[in-house]
Amino acid sequence: MRRYRVLLIVVCLGVTAMAAREMTFTEFAAWHTTPGKWERPRSYHTPFDPYFSPQIRIGRDIVSVPATEKTWSPNDAYWFMGNYPDTSKEGPWNTTISVFNERQYLVQITFLDHRYLPKARWINEKLLYLEVWWGRVVGTEIIFDVEQEKTIYQEMICDGTNAWQQWQEGLKWQEALKSQRFHLVRQGETLSGISYKYYGSTGQWRKIFEANRGTVQDANTVRSGTKLIIPD
Repeated sequence: MRRYRVLLIVVCLGVTAMAAREMTFTEFAAWHTTPGKWERPRSYHTPFDPYFSPQIRIGRDIVSVPATEKTWSPNDAYWFMGNYPDTSKEGPWNTTISVFNERQYLVQITFLDHRYLPKARWINEKLLYLEVWWGRVVGTEIIFDVEQEKTIYQEMICDGTNAWQQWQEGLKWQEALKSQRFHLVRQGETLSGISYKYYGSTGQWRKIFEANRGTVQDANTVRSGTKLIIPD
C-alpha cells in the first residue's frame, strides 16, 4: 500500500498546477476525463498492478457449505458463497469466495490482506463480478469465468474523491489568478505612488507591501522590474 500512498501524495501535490491548464489523455492516462470536468467525485480505473497479484489466489477444494448461503447464477446451474472475516476484529482481513461450476470440487478465489469486504455478483450465467478494496483509495475489479476457471478482466479501481477535491481547489486558484491585479514597477516608482494609482490614496502602500513580502524586503526601496500583486 505504500506505493499508493506515495502516488496519492504526488497526485494531490501536482493536481493544483495541472488544473490550471487542460490536459490531454496522453499527459495523464489514468483519467478518461480530468477531474476538473467531473460533476462529482468518481472512481477511475488503471491497468492492473502486479504488486497485488500475491494477494489474489485461485485454487480448488472440496468444501461442504450450507445451502442457505448460496447465491445462484441466473440459470440456477452455478452458485457462489463467501467465507467472510469477522469485521469486529481489526483488519486487514482475508476472504474466500467459493464457486460451484458442476464439478466435483469448488473453485476458490481468495483475497488476502484487504480492508473492506469484497463484493460479488453474477453478470450472466457464467461470469462473476468481484470487487475488493485493499485500502480506502485503491482496489481491484475482476470478471471471472466460472466455466473456464480463469480471470478474463482485471483492473485497478481508484477512489477519485481526493483528486476531485484538489482539482476543484486548483480551479478556484486559477480563477483567483485571473482576477488578480499585478503591477510592474518602473524606475523611480514608490509604494505610495503605486497605492495612489490603484486606490486613489497613498495610504494603502502598506497593504501592497504586506501582499508582496516575498519579493519586497524594504518598503522604501522597490526595484525596477519587480512584479507586484495589487490586492483588492
